[in-house]
Amino acid sequence: MIPLLLKSLPMVYHISPEMIQLLLKVKGYQSLILITDSIRAKHMEDGEYELGGQTVHLQSGVATLVDGTLVGSILKMNEAIKNMIHFTDIALHEAIHMATVNPAKKIGQFHCIGSIDRGKEADLVILNRELNVIDTFCKGERM
Repeated sequence: MIPLLLKSLPMVYHISPEMIQLLLKVKGYQSLILITDSIRAKHMEDGEYELGGQTVHLQSGVATLVDGTLVGSILKMNEAIKNMIHFTDIALHEAIHMATVNPAKKIGQFHCIGSIDRGKEADLVILNRELNVIDTFCKGERM
């Protein structure tokens, strides 16, 4: 097994690690789906952006309205996987299962997405040992 090098993790603003641990304990990784709740400001620098006609302030990884209300996240899926591993000590394959297999099954599309198999769409994300994205393929084509 290759050890993961999780040097930096994003801050958590929407849910506590303890609640994630409890949810995993109660439901198990095969029943949970990782989502990001990301808004368009994901991958953007600190600044002001628009979301549904409202001004969003992005500062230090937190997206808020003028009054300070959280409006979503800028979490990337690979960071969600890192968080699950860090917060719960689950195995890498279990966290990836929550981000790939479970959502594909939930929407009834596991026959064509969600895993690597003959006849599937070949949507792949290549991660390094630190779980950072180094390459992406959509339907077998490099993006």
